[in-house]
Amino acid sequence: MRICYVCKAVDESDPTVATQVRWIRELAERPQVEHVDVLTRAQGAARLPPNVTVQAFGRQGWPGTVFQFLRRAVAIPSGEVDVYFVAQGGPYPALLLPIKLVKGKAVYQWKAHAHVSTRMRFYARYCDDLVFTPTPSSFPLSLPNIRVVGHGIDTELFRPDPAAVKDRDLVAVGRIAPIKRLHVVLEAMNACRQTWGASPRLDIVGPCQDKDKDYQHDLEVLVDSLDLAEEVRFLGTVTHDQLPGLLNGYRGCINFSDTAFDKAAGEAMAVGVPVITTNDCTTEMLPAELRPLLCAGRVDLGAQARLLHDLMGWNHDLQQQIGAQLRQNLVDHHSLDSLFDKILAIVEGHLAGDP
Repeated sequence: MRICYVCKAVDESDPTVATQVRWIRELAERPQVEHVDVLTRAQGAARLPPNVTVQAFGRQGWPGTVFQFLRRAVAIPSGEVDVYFVAQGGPYPALLLPIKLVKGKAVYQWKAHAHVSTRMRFYARYCDDLVFTPTPSSFPLSLPNIRVVGHGIDTELFRPDPAAVKDRDLVAVGRIAPIKRLHVVLEAMNACRQTWGASPRLDIVGPCQDKDKDYQHDLEVLVDSLDLAEEVRFLGTVTHDQLPGLLNGYRGCINFSDTAFDKAAGEAMAVGVPVITTNDCTTEMLPAELRPLLCAGRVDLGAQARLLHDLMGWNHDLQQQIGAQLRQNLVDHHSLDSLFDKILAIVEGHLAGDP
C-alpha cells in the first residue's frame, strides 16, 4: 500500500509536532505499507525510514499554499498513491476531493477536537471516507464514517523510571493558551489553599505562541494576585525527548483543557503519573474505578480543589498503584505500537468493501 500522509509539520525538534515524526515512522514500518509520501507545510530534522519521502509545500500565504499543495498532491514522485491520510486539521480533505472523485482514491483523516467547526463537519461528511478519533467525545459528530481507535502514545519513549525522585508536586504540559484553562488550575490551587491551608506546587511546561502572549501575561498577573508566586513556575519549552525524564519527577499532572483527549495527558499516564482532569474526553478513557480519584466537573471549583488536596495526601504505594493502572490502560488501548495496526485493518476492510 502506498500512502500519501498530510500533516502540519515534520520536525522532531519541535515539541508541539515531534510526535508526527514518530507516527510517520510507525506507519511506514507496517508490513503492508510499501511507501509513505508525506506532504507537510514545514519540514525540519527527522529520522525516517528509507520508504518515506517528505515534501514541504511552504508557508507563503493561503493561495500559494493551496497551489503548491495541489501541485505536489497530483504529482507524487514515487508513483501512484493508493490512499490519502490527513493527520489532524486543515482544508486538505476538501483540497483532495477533486483527486478523490477523478482518481477514485480514498481519503482518511485522523481528527481529535472536542469542538467540531462548520468546515470540519463538511470535510467529515462529504470529503473523508473515514474519520479516526481516539475517544467518542474527541470528535463529537454523529456520522457513520467515524471510527474510535484510541490514541497513539509512544509508550516505549514514555515509561516509568523506578529510580526517579518525585520532588515536585504538579505539572501542566502543553502550549500556553486559553483552551488549556490554566487560569482555572490557578483558581483551584487557591481554593485548595483557602480550604486546607496549603496548595500544591505547579510547574507549567510548554511554549506560548505570539497570539497567546496576552494570556500568559494574564496568568502571571493572576499568580501574583492569588499570592502563588512561591508555588508556580513557568519553565518554558522542553524537547519531546526530554519530556519523559521531566514527567517522572512529578507526583501528578493536571489537565483542565477544553481539547479532545490530550496527548500530553496520555504521555503523563504512560509514565505512570496520575492526571487530575476536568476534560470529558480524558475522563471517558479512564478506568471507571479511577474517575472519582482523578476527575472533577468542568466548573466545580470545590471538587477540583479537593482532588488536588487528596493527591498530595496519597502515600507512595497508592500513587504507584494508580500510576501502574493508568499506564496499563494506555498500553492496552492508546499505544502507538497498535494504533496503525488498528487503522490499517479498518482501511483494508473499507477498501475491500466493508461498511
